[in-house]
Amino acid sequence: MVLSFETEELQAICENELEAKQKLGMTVANALQKRLADLVSATNVTDLVAGNPTPFTDQSNQQLFSLELVEDYKLVFCSAHVTSRLLQDGTIDWAKTKRVKILSICKQ
Repeated sequence: MVLSFETEELQAICENELEAKQKLGMTVANALQKRLADLVSATNVTDLVAGNPTPFTDQSNQQLFSLELVEDYKLVFCSAHVTSRLLQDGTIDWAKTKRVKILSICKQ
């Protein structure tokens, strides 16, 4: 899949292992690198297996997806298609989602 990032700071954490270790600690940074590698190697979101992949809707009704890291941390992302592919019920068709935007790395 193709990844993009909500902020430059988040991109730096995701693309620079040293930055990730300084901001998140070694354990979380290592888990983050594994989940990012999973995302890049997946064809679409439904290919993801590790990290308990979970779709959800936030308070603003945005459809999101999360992957567990470690120590109660999770990686949250959304579809990054200009026009997201939708199912008949109006939800995102994650099986056709090949571009995602990393929104946050947060503690649950």
